[in-house]
Amino acid sequence: MTEKQQISAGVVVALSNEYMVMPGKPQLWKLDRMPVKLVRNKLDRSIAVVQSGIGTENARHAASMLIEAGAVRLASSGVAGGLDPGLKSGDVVVATTVLSPRRGGSVYIIRCDESLSDAMAQRLEAQGIAVRRGPIFTSSDALCSVQEKRRLFRETGALAVDMEAAGVAGAALGFGASLLVIKVVCDEADTAVPEELADALRLDGSVNILKVFKSVFRKPSLSRRLISMDRQFNAATAALEKCWGICVDLM
Repeated sequence: MTEKQQISAGVVVALSNEYMVMPGKPQLWKLDRMPVKLVRNKLDRSIAVVQSGIGTENARHAASMLIEAGAVRLASSGVAGGLDPGLKSGDVVVATTVLSPRRGGSVYIIRCDESLSDAMAQRLEAQGIAVRRGPIFTSSDALCSVQEKRRLFRETGALAVDMEAAGVAGAALGFGASLLVIKVVCDEADTAVPEELADALRLDGSVNILKVFKSVFRKPSLSRRLISMDRQFNAATAALEKCWGICVDLM
């Protein structure tokens, strides 16, 4: 039996920087071309962290591959956009449900594993980390404007928005795996993300640095926003690293 077949839990992240701060040792093998880290927790469970790339379908594929490899618990994790005005960069959200749009304007709801989510939230709070519990909304497109964020918060009540959780949630629901969603706020509800900078993210979760430089060269005012975004992202990934350092034993 290979290490890939001994996986008992899996965590899906989208971005290369998220992957870098997650616990585990990078593996020489990949899971269908996706980078993989393995960590063995105190319960002697083998947990795989996979960088899926951006979007629901990439996340669903990664989650399905983890289930095929033996995972019975799945987590979607990483940074997210804040929708609740009370959330700041670096704040932690442990989701109760995952919301995603359906045709006709309705919303599809998938519930997270209550006992696993409660255990995660309680463990973090015991270590002095404030946690918000509530819905996460998965969007098919990046929400860049403050107006879009306000509308989505008003219509759904979701605390934060990402682009992957629904993919992991769908796989977990389809295969009967336990689901955890833990996200850290990056850009706040009242903060717009310039589309030129958002477009610099590749589908595989890496950043097109050349595209960033070209955008700043064409529009120098973006440089100040880029510095602010970098500060927010660093706060979010630092919180993400701390959270999983505390909670990996619960997976």
